Amino acid sequence: MLREIARSTIPLGLRIAVRKYFPPDPSRVAMAVSIADAARRIRESDHTQMPVAPRERVQLAKDVPTPPAVSVLVASIAAAKASWPIFSLQEFSGVLAEVKALPSEQERVKVLANCHLADPTIVTMPDDPFSAEYRQRVLELYYKLSNRKEYSAAECERSPINVEKTILKPSVYTNDGGFLGSYLEAYGQIIKQMDVKPGMRVLEYGPGDGQISLHLARLGCDVTVVDVDHSYLSVIQGQAQRLGVSINTVHGDFLTGADFEPFDRIFFFQAFHHALVHQEALHQMRGMLKPGGFLVFAAEPIIDPAGYWAPAVPYPWGPRLDGLSLRAIMVHGWMELGFQEPYFREALARAGWAPDKYTSPTNGLGICYFGRPTVA
Repeated sequence: MLREIARSTIPLGLRIAVRKYFPPDPSRVAMAVSIADAARRIRESDHTQMPVAPRERVQLAKDVPTPPAVSVLVASIAAAKASWPIFSLQEFSGVLAEVKALPSEQERVKVLANCHLADPTIVTMPDDPFSAEYRQRVLELYYKLSNRKEYSAAECERSPINVEKTILKPSVYTNDGGFLGSYLEAYGQIIKQMDVKPGMRVLEYGPGDGQISLHLARLGCDVTVVDVDHSYLSVIQGQAQRLGVSINTVHGDFLTGADFEPFDRIFFFQAFHHALVHQEALHQMRGMLKPGGFLVFAAEPIIDPAGYWAPAVPYPWGPRLDGLSLRAIMVHGWMELGFQEPYFREALARAGWAPDKYTSPTNGLGICYFGRPTVA
C-alpha cells in the first residue's frame, strides 16, 4: 500500500534519482549480456501523439515542497552514465505521459534514448536464436509492446509523411546544423567505405527518403531502391526528377529482388533492423551479387559488448527496449530490432558471408559492417 502511495505522489524524476543512488535489489533487473554501439534512426514522423493518459496525482499537503519538474528528469538522465531502468510497461506509459509535456522533440528524444525497459519477464528468450521458436517469441514480445495482434511489414512499416514537403525538405534538413552535419559526414564515410565507381549497380533496401542513393545516382551509379512504403518511393522519385538523375524504385520488402540482375553493392542504412526475416534475406542475397560485390550495413543497432546500451538488447536479437525504440513500436507499430554483435556475425557466417567492420573515428552514424562472400 505504501509503495502505491509513493508511486502516486513522488514524481518520476525524483523516483529515478532515488533509484540511482539507492538501487533496487539486483535480482529484479534482468542481466544484460550485450551493449549497444549504434545510432538510432530518427524519423521525420510526428512522435508526439502518445496513446497514454497522464497519471493522476494525489494532492500534496501544503507544507510539502513542490515536486521537481519534469525538467529535473531531463537533466538527470542527460547527465547519467548508464541507461535508467524502468521496471514495467505501466511505468513506461507514465514516462511517456510526462515526456509528452516537454517543449521540444529533441528533449523528448534525450530522455527516451537514455532509459530502458528492464522487466525480467520480458527479456527471456529460447536458447537458439536461429530457431522458429525464438522468432515466435520475438513476435509475441512485439505484440505485447505494440498492443497489436499481428505484424505485416506492408502495413506496420509505413510512415505518416507528407510527400511533397519531404521532397523539398528531407528529414536530415528538419533539425539543426549539428544534426545535418552529422548525417552528411556519415554519408561521406559510408560512401567512401562502399568503394563505388560510376556505372556500378547498387541496390538499397529500406531507403526512406533515399539520401545516400541519390548521392550515388548523381555519381553515375545505376541505383535501385526497394521499400514497402509507396510514399517514400514517391519522395525518392520526386527528388531524382528535380536533380535530373534516374533511380529505379521498386515496391517490395527485404525478400524482393531474387530475380533482379546482379549488383555490385547491396546496402542498408538504418533499415536492416526492421527485417524480421533477416536470416532469409542474408541467404537470398548470396545469389544477388556480381563477383567482387559485397553487402554494407550502416548505422544499424548491432551491439558491441563494450558500450552504453547494454540493456536495450538483452538477448541475441529482438525488439530494442530503449525508450525511443519502445515509443516507435507502441505508436507506429514498427519492428525495431537490435542485434548483439556475436549473433550478427554468426548470422552472416551461416549465410555464407565473411563479416568485417569499419568503425568511424568521429561519427557513430558512419559505423559499417560488411558481408563478403566466402569461398564455397
